Amino acid sequence: GQAFRRDLSHLNVVFVDQNTSKRRMKQDDDHAELKAMVEMLETEWKNEDGAIFTYKSEEAALRRIVEEAGWNKKFQIQHFGAIRGSNLYRNLSHLAQIGLFSRTPNQYLSLFLHHDAEGMTQFRQYALDEGNQWLNAYLETNVHYREDMDRYLLADIEQNLFRGAIRNAQFTEPYQYYIFCRKESGRFIQEKMKERYPEATFIWKETPDNIVLEKARNRNGKDTTAVQKIIAYYDSLPSGTVFTSRDIIEATGLTMDQWIDKRKNSPAIRAMLEKCRIEKARKYIKL
Repeated sequence: GQAFRRDLSHLNVVFVDQNTSKRRMKQDDDHAELKAMVEMLETEWKNEDGAIFTYKSEEAALRRIVEEAGWNKKFQIQHFGAIRGSNLYRNLSHLAQIGLFSRTPNQYLSLFLHHDAEGMTQFRQYALDEGNQWLNAYLETNVHYREDMDRYLLADIEQNLFRGAIRNAQFTEPYQYYIFCRKESGRFIQEKMKERYPEATFIWKETPDNIVLEKARNRNGKDTTAVQKIIAYYDSLPSGTVFTSRDIIEATGLTMDQWIDKRKNSPAIRAMLEKCRIEKARKYIKL
């Protein structure tokens, strides 16, 4: 893509490595991971108001999280597809999107074939089964189809980004735009955005510990992991309960070596214990 015509050296794009696909968000039944993402923004944005965009399927849950935390005046919420052209966020310098607004394969195909009259004509000549075979071969060999998908994705991000104060050419204060997505998707987006905004700053952040903790807590599997046993013990305690490493070992059935390993090497356990450690004592307290 061509470089943008304005100097956007005050633009900071922050990528947060987090699986925010529709499928993953649907698996987050109690929306604990979504809440952890909002908490991250509230912490990092400090006293700044902001806007958060996400899938329409997550909008109600996101609004509820913000309202229950008392942040409904701090954060404005909207779903993908309802943001384009809006002036509601023109005074905000902190915006975020949770997830990537990707269309369905059929929608992308329709958009692509709309610009390929020859391809559309060929497709219509086939019966259903033959058409599907032709279509698969067509998409495998047509590099422009993938490029079109990426271009639409980036266009949506740019529309969201410029809903805030940065749309005003006279605005020169630091501008934050957060994108929660997996690195596999984000690396390409970052590369293309750098071409568009060469003066901007791009930052990658690893999955925050509080989100790692929720992912471990909600992990589905046949067997309960050692990390889940520790978290389940913590969750079972009444608020204000003081406990020790020995209490955890006895309650979970872990060995001392297993406990030490998880305490040192599990981001989820480190995140949990860091919040409840009692200073100058080898004890913890349930918050």
